[in-house]
Amino acid sequence: MSTLPCPPRLPHACVLGIVSLLCLACAACGSLRVRPPIPGQDTNPLTLSQTRVMATRNDAGIAGVRGWGDVLSPDLQHSLAESTQQYRDRLQKEGQPMPQAFDIMALSGGGPDGAFGAGVLCGWTDTGTRPEFRIVTGVSTGALSAPFVFLGSKYDAELRELYTTLKTKDILFLKGIYRIIFGDSVTDNTPLLRILQQRVNAEMLDAIAKEHARGRRLFIATTNLDAQRNVVWDMGAIAVSGHPKALELFHKVLLASSAIPVAFPPQYIPVQRGEDLYDEMHVDGGVISQFIVYDGYLNPKRMAEELGQMHAYEKVFKRVHILINNKIGPVGEPVKPRLAPIASRAISTLIKSQAKGALAYAYLLAKRDDMHMRFLAIPEEFEAQAAEPFDPVAMKKTFELGYEIGRNQTGWQELPPGYEH
Repeated sequence: MSTLPCPPRLPHACVLGIVSLLCLACAACGSLRVRPPIPGQDTNPLTLSQTRVMATRNDAGIAGVRGWGDVLSPDLQHSLAESTQQYRDRLQKEGQPMPQAFDIMALSGGGPDGAFGAGVLCGWTDTGTRPEFRIVTGVSTGALSAPFVFLGSKYDAELRELYTTLKTKDILFLKGIYRIIFGDSVTDNTPLLRILQQRVNAEMLDAIAKEHARGRRLFIATTNLDAQRNVVWDMGAIAVSGHPKALELFHKVLLASSAIPVAFPPQYIPVQRGEDLYDEMHVDGGVISQFIVYDGYLNPKRMAEELGQMHAYEKVFKRVHILINNKIGPVGEPVKPRLAPIASRAISTLIKSQAKGALAYAYLLAKRDDMHMRFLAIPEEFEAQAAEPFDPVAMKKTFELGYEIGRNQTGWQELPPGYEH
């Protein structure tokens, strides 16, 4: 009987290498996040209303501060009605007449091109005609700038600094290979969190709470990836809640709204239903829509009818301003036959198409509710070559473009693409 040949012996260094790799893989697997997601995804707006959201899994949580973005939200509709009464009461107390205009500002996604919208608003301030927006909404980079825009021109200097001085390393850093393979994102945005903790601080939260009490509203959109739906957060309601972890939750929502899937880590927001604790995975609000006006979650006209205020509603001039931190028209250029350029071009095309659809929807909503809509986007001919994802030189150039447009009040369009003829 012949004997089987012995397998070849691996070199000692090779054995050590394999063992090391297996240990690292096991360690990575051991550190994988174990989630307790909500079983099923209830679409009832009341269920979301009754769910308490928490900054950490051991705090009391807050209820009534958000709603699904695609259906009428009882909590957000109530907040809008409350804001109307707060606004009227304040003006009566101060002996001021009701203003003749009701202005909504919607800030879109766009990453570093958020410098465009920041520039427009700073330039608009310098004309002396920038209104006090009754409602400010933000998605993605628009969510990061929205608190500063909401608080008015006194925060313009900080807005300018944010969009003209930061570099990629100030926003994120690349994870190690094992954290990428076994993790939930390619980069770590802890540096961005530190910036938010410095800039969006307790003092700013208090200022937002005061504006909320004056009858103004700040809404931010995230995408609940488990439910495949967007969630709109009433940030002023979080600010006035008095919850000890309100600021931490505020930061979580801002990080979630700007968390591009795969590139940035999702935000896992703890929630409580009854006695049970779960978490929700929230990512960039731009996954669903590049911006929000009031979409399906609010119905201002219905609110006015229910409150018996249709005369006042019809009398006031209602304006929706949309700042799109992107180009929305096609820009032809050859695409290199490589994975990264193809993926980048495809995503860019998808974002443009999504923005056009959102504009058409906003236009129809505005017509339904007797509002005047207009929007600004980055001109197709503009170029700012960036040496890195967040390049302060390119962002400053984009900011200056926005500033000149805002100061001259040029480029506003009233009809979405395809509606011009």
